[in-house]
Amino acid sequence: MDGHEELTVAGPDGAPLTLRPRVEGANVAGFAPEDFERLLVARTDLLADELLAAGEPDLSRVAAALPRMVGYAFVGHPGVDERAIIAPDGSIEGVLGPLVDLPPEELARRGSWGIIDRRLPLPVLRIELPNGAVHEQIAAATVGADGALRVLVRRAERWNGAERAEYLAPGCEVGTDAAEFEAAVVEAWQWARQARSSGAQLAGGDTELTDLALSSLHLADLALRGCHPRYGIGVYDQDRHHSFPPTTLQMGLALLEWGRFARAGDVLDC
Repeated sequence: MDGHEELTVAGPDGAPLTLRPRVEGANVAGFAPEDFERLLVARTDLLADELLAAGEPDLSRVAAALPRMVGYAFVGHPGVDERAIIAPDGSIEGVLGPLVDLPPEELARRGSWGIIDRRLPLPVLRIELPNGAVHEQIAAATVGADGALRVLVRRAERWNGAERAEYLAPGCEVGTDAAEFEAAVVEAWQWARQARSSGAQLAGGDTELTDLALSSLHLADLALRGCHPRYGIGVYDQDRHHSFPPTTLQMGLALLEWGRFARAGDVLDC
């Protein structure tokens, strides 16, 4: 990790690969309850209509339309159906505690959430404390020797120009190290590159907004367990919630629009 922002690993060809975590705060101020009520009762996509009516959208206008959703993230691997759910505070139920133990209101003020490089499906949490210390967590995944999902977590604390990092494999008897974590990051970088090259190529406009839109599609695709979408997480993340019709149809349509026809066929055939 270089400074406060960059993650440098050995790339697939051995050359250094520098990736920048892209995070943003909760942005909770300035939104009244009636703003959300107006959206809930609408039968059309009011935000999209308003943004497009003002011309070609850019990231700043899109980001200002709603506060950032501070909720659960996940990490997974396309080789296995299992997904690990990560809470907003960085914890994984039953196997890993929070990055920093803060009340939800304080976490919303001090935390920033995001992904690596605007493109990789690897969740990042960064918390800045009053004393100037910065705590950061990056989660990645690989497939273990037993064929199951193996979650890898890098936690770092930076203060007064020094950094202390640790590498964890939550829920596993065998720990991990920097080399295994970095290999999982490079693998995710390769998936993301392959996913972008296999569908529609977008150009022009706000490149950061385009990157994040494609990342959202990639994350939605990876959220499926095999070809089985589910309605949500927690009590709705069970086998009986396979193929909830709106989830299946909307994901299929998004993949068709993206030009990933084989994957869309997998989802709709499921």
